[in-house]
Amino acid sequence: MRFQKIGIEVHKTDKMTDQIEHEGTVIRIDDKRVYVRITQQSACAMCHAKGLCTASEAVEKIIEAERPTDTDSVTLGDQVVVTGTTSMGLKAVFFAFVVPFCLLLGVPFAVRHFVPNDIVAGLGALAVLVPYYGILAALRHRMAAAFRFVIKKKSN
Repeated sequence: MRFQKIGIEVHKTDKMTDQIEHEGTVIRIDDKRVYVRITQQSACAMCHAKGLCTASEAVEKIIEAERPTDTDSVTLGDQVVVTGTTSMGLKAVFFAFVVPFCLLLGVPFAVRHFVPNDIVAGLGALAVLVPYYGILAALRHRMAAAFRFVIKKKSN
């Protein structure tokens, strides 16, 4: 399956796992990592009427991927394909959107049970996000282990 308008490819492999692929350019190489610039576009970014609409957007992102074992296989400026699994995307959505949404909905009810003030309940819901994102930031190295991207040279 290929979504050409937004530059994402989803493939079924023999292991029955979905792969998400983005094309990008190698911008930096370290001992263990390769940094790839990708352009992520919304579906309307490729629309012929995007000049008349304010909804279109394209965002450049830097993806950190494991360096291939063949050390000469990737050099600066190479066009590569960055591959990840859809399960990684689902985990990212869960931690970035689902958990904070549940906190924003659940905390006001819990606070309201103890304090009969709606303003305090609302502020409590917002305040709980600070330690949540602090915990995510503290665990970023552990989370990075769960989000591994692989690169391969783009075949012409």
